[in-house]
Amino acid sequence: HAQARAADGTLGELTGSYYTAGASAGASDGTQTVGGGGGSPLAPGPASEGFVWASICCVFLLFAISPTAGSAAAAPHAVADARRIRVTNTDPRTLQLTLEGFPMQGDLDLQPKIVLALLLPDGRWRELSIDRLDLRAPSLEELNRWQTHIERTRS
Repeated sequence: HAQARAADGTLGELTGSYYTAGASAGASDGTQTVGGGGGSPLAPGPASEGFVWASICCVFLLFAISPTAGSAAAAPHAVADARRIRVTNTDPRTLQLTLEGFPMQGDLDLQPKIVLALLLPDGRWRELSIDRLDLRAPSLEELNRWQTHIERTRS
């Protein structure tokens, strides 16, 4: 499991994978280093299988290849609006949090998806709609903090 803090001091770090219509989607070609003594932790799975680092700041859920401050791979490559996300399942045994879309006032879609803005190198972005997002926390305390923070973003 991940054992890092966000470089900017924001709430915890998670690893996650996302799914669209039952198929997993890869994120990028991140490098992994073994943690210890302030180093970066090893992700629980390869980026090629959809594992990336997530951090949450205010209402933004940010995704990066690496949690290492100063690394180019630590810059977010995707972002989602946490106000449009709800926690649908929390598993304390596996430290996993499952997120799905949350309808905003005026939404016509009764089964909203999570919308990720994939940030492109030239300053543009591309939207990706996903059915579900699974996140894994480094500890039960972090799992509870993430759940509370996401639930508070809608109030």
